Amino acid sequence: MRNVLMIAAAMVVALIPFAATGGTSTEPRVTVASEQHYQKQIFLNCTNGECSKDLAPVATDRRLHIRSISCIAIPLAGTFFIGTFSVENAADEQLAAQVLTPVYINDNGYLYFHQALDLVVKSGQHGQAYIAVAGGGTPNLQSAVCTLTGILQKLA
Repeated sequence: MRNVLMIAAAMVVALIPFAATGGTSTEPRVTVASEQHYQKQIFLNCTNGECSKDLAPVATDRRLHIRSISCIAIPLAGTFFIGTFSVENAADEQLAAQVLTPVYINDNGYLYFHQALDLVVKSGQHGQAYIAVAGGGTPNLQSAVCTLTGILQKLA
């Protein structure tokens, strides 16, 4: 399974409110030249009990604000373990994450997700969707697909 420390870090990051930092940011102010709606469907790569997909890095002078995610995952064996959407740097180090929770699991065990996100992916960073199942002998996810929506900003 994926590095347990990364999963634990994702859960901690998702649970720490922004207010704990005093609501301040050390980021320099930027000017947004334009905005456009962002929508992307991604097919996750599945191996055994895990599915994941990295988005392409955000281009120079751009910023991507991910606002929502909807997914369906089809396990052949196992039950839901964890799902995350994270922001990572070029070295694949996790910078921020939010935990995904299934809103519905049907009689066949299919996992359905739909939730709001509030993550910003900056120039040179990329997003990653991750879903895992555990237990049930040998956990196995057949496939997973997600749709992301948000705002793509061009910076001045």
